[in-house]
Amino acid sequence: MALHASARVALVRVTGVDSLENKTIGRRFYVANDGQTTLSASGVVVSAAERLVVCPAALLLPFVVEDAAADGAKQRRLPATVHIDVLLPDAPSVAAADTSHVAAADDDDDGQWRAATLERFVRLDAASTAIEQLLQTDADDWGLANGDQPVSAASEFAVLRLNAPLPPLPVTCWLPSDGPQAARGAGVVCVGSAYGCVVPRLCGNHHVGRLTVANRLGPLLLIDSRLLPGMEGGALLSEDSQLLGLLLPPLCRPNDGYPVELHAAVAFEALLPLLPACDIAPCGSEGCAVPADAATAAAIAASEMCVARVQIGNRWATGVVLSAAGHIVTVSHLFRPFLSWAADGTGSQQQQLQELPAVRVSLA
Repeated sequence: MALHASARVALVRVTGVDSLENKTIGRRFYVANDGQTTLSASGVVVSAAERLVVCPAALLLPFVVEDAAADGAKQRRLPATVHIDVLLPDAPSVAAADTSHVAAADDDDDGQWRAATLERFVRLDAASTAIEQLLQTDADDWGLANGDQPVSAASEFAVLRLNAPLPPLPVTCWLPSDGPQAARGAGVVCVGSAYGCVVPRLCGNHHVGRLTVANRLGPLLLIDSRLLPGMEGGALLSEDSQLLGLLLPPLCRPNDGYPVELHAAVAFEALLPLLPACDIAPCGSEGCAVPADAATAAAIAASEMCVARVQIGNRWATGVVLSAAGHIVTVSHLFRPFLSWAADGTGSQQQQLQELPAVRVSLA
């Protein structure tokens, strides 16, 4: 599989003053030296001609300050002491930039770092709505898995502009997410820079993972594997290396006893109207289309008839219908909070099921 689209995937790092290391709270990785903190995530070059890179806004938000405008509204900006650098491992080297502001542990790739500035923040309302529908009434219990930020930050992106011109990049096209390449059960590929600011020379050279599309909700493509920290903002590609979407910051329940995480990407065509420029064209030729696997589609359709959602209060799990009589098997930990120990007739302790709240079952 040719991953020519990966040439547009970048490592984005942000460095700013942080003497108390407040910006590291909740972060799974970072570099802090001499009163400065460096954070990183992945990004995608959406326009080589306009030097535009899109990355998760969650990467920059810890460094943002708010100013009051004349109309009383809040205006967000990055202080002059905050620096943004972008690493494109597959692009030709440029003149070494001044990296004295960087707290990173490894700067052997100075010739490939390019300075950038924040152009704007954009919010994808359709993604916000889909996330609210996905989490339902539990939205306040969720946050970003990498960083102490609310769920609302997951649907916001930062548009960066590189200070220096970019060389021509390989031709890349995007595919609509309602096609067979992004259907439930379709194999997809994610490309990003996990743990990037820790060792840029290694981690900036793209991590590649094979995933499966688990489901679709609005512009969200839910994926079935956990992403390494720092992959957020990277590209979700079809198996033929066409762009399907951008990886979102994973969501988690930080106060839950179970390490529950949700991983998703946002369809690129949903983000496209918010971009000031883009030179990634839609796939229009027949050579870009990959026919759906009829056998896989039939198997998925048949299995959906047997899958149930079992919910007790605000806890839920997946179950499988075993018989026409309505027998369903699901995971035992869904019921464990409702178990208690009691003595049986022999004096032994046995687990017994307490009175349950309403148990709700929904079928596809």
